[in-house]
Amino acid sequence: MRLAIAAIATMYTSVSVLGLSPMPCEDQTLELSSGVRLEVDADDWVSTVYAADGSLMYEMNEIPCHEDVYMSEDGSILILDGNTYFPSMMSDPNPRSDVTISTVYQNGVKAREVMYFADLNGELIPGDSEDDLWRQYGYVDRQFEIEDIDWNSNQILYNGQDEVSVPLLILDNDGPDLQEA
Repeated sequence: MRLAIAAIATMYTSVSVLGLSPMPCEDQTLELSSGVRLEVDADDWVSTVYAADGSLMYEMNEIPCHEDVYMSEDGSILILDGNTYFPSMMSDPNPRSDVTISTVYQNGVKAREVMYFADLNGELIPGDSEDDLWRQYGYVDRQFEIEDIDWNSNQILYNGQDEVSVPLLILDNDGPDLQEA
């Protein structure tokens, strides 16, 4: 589901500026062996999940554009992992308080965001943006990617700067607890 990064030259009032431009989002379908299906309508910016019998489970106004998509066999949990625009990159965490690495949805509702510093104990990334076009635009190479998801034990295993296991959902007595930056 990863698309190539497009770097294009853009003309602004006869001045040529090298810019970064993502590929457009596209319609897509993901069907699991269980028969559960995710359909993405990029034009209307809607993701729809259907049960194995074809009945509507839920819709959400969030779509996977260039992120990696993971879905539980029953379709209740959907994970969008990575950067919306550039799949091999992430927002530069150095000037920010934290950066979202993955977003977990439960039945179409955002249940949690996995954060670079708070959840994965990410480190500041050395380097200077002066000679790095990606860094000038606020991006760096991805530092963590999902290695495995254990749906039954509620864990996501990330690999990158270190191997880190985090809860898939934050559970309390009342159910999932929203966590955001």
